[in-house]
Amino acid sequence: MVDATYKLLDLRMPLYLLLAVDGDGSSEIVGLFILAEEIQSVIESAVTIFKRFNPRWTDTKVIMSDKDFTERDAFKNCFPEASLNICLYHTLRSFRREITCDKLGITSAERLRCLELVSKLAYAKSSKEFDTLWAEIKATKLNSVIEYLELNWLPIKHQWVACFKDEALNLGENTNNRLESLFSKIKSVCSKYASLLQFFHEFFSILRTLRNERNHHYLMALARKPVENQHCDPSVQQYAQHLTPYAFQFVRTQIDLSNAIKTENVTRKPGETFEIKSSGDLITATPSSCTCSSAKRMGLPCRHILKVRDMMNLPLFQPTLVNQRWTMAYYEELAETRFSCDDSTQLDQSHTTVTLTENKQTVLSQAQILGKP
Repeated sequence: MVDATYKLLDLRMPLYLLLAVDGDGSSEIVGLFILAEEIQSVIESAVTIFKRFNPRWTDTKVIMSDKDFTERDAFKNCFPEASLNICLYHTLRSFRREITCDKLGITSAERLRCLELVSKLAYAKSSKEFDTLWAEIKATKLNSVIEYLELNWLPIKHQWVACFKDEALNLGENTNNRLESLFSKIKSVCSKYASLLQFFHEFFSILRTLRNERNHHYLMALARKPVENQHCDPSVQQYAQHLTPYAFQFVRTQIDLSNAIKTENVTRKPGETFEIKSSGDLITATPSSCTCSSAKRMGLPCRHILKVRDMMNLPLFQPTLVNQRWTMAYYEELAETRFSCDDSTQLDQSHTTVTLTENKQTVLSQAQILGKP
């Protein structure tokens, strides 16, 4: 996730943050840079430096941002294999800002109708639903709106429509709310229009606090063993031991949903292929794969895969169905690295201490006024 915030530095330079989501659902700041100019060449130079110090950048699957073309083009050039997603909040905000009576020459009622339809487009859960909604928009015969969408949004529908965004491993993240929350915390602590030295002194204080919370979260994931899992099906217990608590909650929910799928809605095809009617859609699933969005966006077994395995009398637990990032073994391995990094990058207080001299005006006493000791 990438975004910028402003008004933190007296140099009027924006602060860009790069944020990732770890295996237990916690936010992790992986990079920041301050830019003199927000142009493509400068952004690409900053990202290139980030890549130089982070050899695992090639593992990046999805980049979430707003619809700023300069920023997005820069990250697309630097991460050619990653999918670009547009934050849902920024998508809807762009629609409200651009689809107006003045800009497109439509009435107030037509604007409200169009905003309703394009909002539904963004939430479309399948390509079939998207096509139906797009047909409704074209049926309005509002040429200015249709031309605007065809020019600016239709060519990049895989970046802002829910069903197309979920084709990539986006971890179920649909907005940059994590970043917005972090920016709010930073601005509550960091002074407005501060000097560069003062800003970093205050920022690193926040960073230490956030990392302490993250480390506490990690230790709780190791220490807490829910009692109810001990009385569950053996496959559920295996998932609980194999996955981080965050990932296990997703799988546990999918197991419950798979039990709710009626057998009459499942049709077996030749081989190990099954067709499942789910929420009006026809899903094709096997014991190890599924065409639904849940499996693709999370890298975890969905309700349909689990239902197929149950009908074929196969164990629900299968480690190969789980993306490595969600396993406790991988989470612990990364945590050890992060703990060692935290220890080796403690701030040198002799170089970061900022002394602020304040001219405090105090009320003089009567003795001071009269010049008495």
